[in-house]
Formats: sequence, C-alpha cells, structure tokens
Amino acid sequence: MDRLAAKAPAMLHEDIVASVGRSIVGGEYPPGSTFTLEFLCSHFSVSRTVAREAMRILEKLGMVRSRRRVGIVVQAQEHWDAFNHAILEWQMEGPNHKEVLRDLNVLRIAVEPIAASLAATRDDQKLLPELEQASETMRRLKDPTGKASIEYVEADIAFHEILVQMSGNSFFMPYAQLTRPVLMFMTTRPKEFIYPSSTHCEDHYAVFEAISKGQASLAEKAMRIVVDEYREAVGIAQT
Repeated sequence: MDRLAAKAPAMLHEDIVASVGRSIVGGEYPPGSTFTLEFLCSHFSVSRTVAREAMRILEKLGMVRSRRRVGIVVQAQEHWDAFNHAILEWQMEGPNHKEVLRDLNVLRIAVEPIAASLAATRDDQKLLPELEQASETMRRLKDPTGKASIEYVEADIAFHEILVQMSGNSFFMPYAQLTRPVLMFMTTRPKEFIYPSSTHCEDHYAVFEAISKGQASLAEKAMRIVVDEYREAVGIAQT
C-alpha cells in the first residue's frame, strides 16, 4: 500500500475512491487482497466516516466487498460495474488500455447496427432532428487533413448516444454511456490510435438517411460500416 501512503492529508472520499480504484484496476491490489478502514484512515489522514463512504462507493461499483472480521476484500473484475464511467477511465489510464478499447469496440459492433435497425422501424422519431443535427455538424467540421477537433468528436459522441436512445431498447440504454470515454480517449492518444476520418462523417449521414426513410436493413448495414471504422482505428498503432 505504498502508493496510498504517499497521498496528502485532508482528502475527500472521492479522492480515496479514485486512488484505490486506480490501484485495483492497475493490478496493485489483485482479487482477494484485503485492507481495513483503520489502514485507510491512517494513510489518507481521514476519519472513519470518510473512509467508510469511499468504500461504500467502491462496493457499489463491485470492486470491493466488506466482510466482518476480515476487512475490505478486493473483488475480481467480473464483479465490477463494467459500464461505469470511472471504472472505464481508470482502465483506459492503465497499461491494458488497448485491450479495453478493442473489447469495447467488439461490443459496439454487436450493439449499434441492431440499434440503428430498431431506430428505423420505430414510430417515435422525435429524436431524429437531433440525430440529423449531429451528423450535419460532423460534415460541417470535417477536416480535409483528417484531424478530428474536439467539436467534431462531441458531435460524433452525440450521434451515437442519440442513436441508442432511438432504438427504444431499454437494455441498450446503459451502453450509450460507453461512447464518450472511448472516443475522447482516442483523441488524446494520436500516436497510438488513428481517429476515423475521410468518409467517416458521410457514413454517419448515411445511417441518418436510412433511419429517416425507415430502411432498417440499410440502416443496420450503414451502421456496421461506421463501427467497423472504429475497430480498424483501434487496431492500427502508429510507430
């Protein structure tokens, strides 16, 4: 626990959550590792109330479990809340971020084409103007050199979040929050990942058009092209 011992005093429970969470994700505390509230109080210079609240949050995320006469026990990854923003960010800050991104993009390939197909068949199209606006913004901000500005990425994120909402499938809804950390992370690592460009924005617009015309199979096909572009971007590393 040397990393924890080096922390400054007067920390909030959010700081402890982030510190311990990153340490668990980074493998410093493998599944089955234990520590106590007393230890956290001592090394973070906080009260039991603050330490207990931090562990309550991590327990809610599935990362630790409190056991009587044992203390705080670190849980295996399969117990974690895989869709939680904080956990995703900690994972992508770690040494295995490429594997995490690849796994997330496999999930996108499985979900988003079906979401596009469902969106095209629904009677409720109240979010269609927002989908169009996001795709039009991407077209307007397209950079001929292939670079993606923050505004472009924000429009890209909005497009995918709206698309999942338009599917009407409640089981897809938690998935929508995965898009932001994935795409924003890719933009911060240009030497590792090539953000999709060229026909990228036009492919998004093709998805919008198919949905607006109620063409489910075409929407699914167009969306598969889009998510495959992200898969290729994650799989290509700059040297």
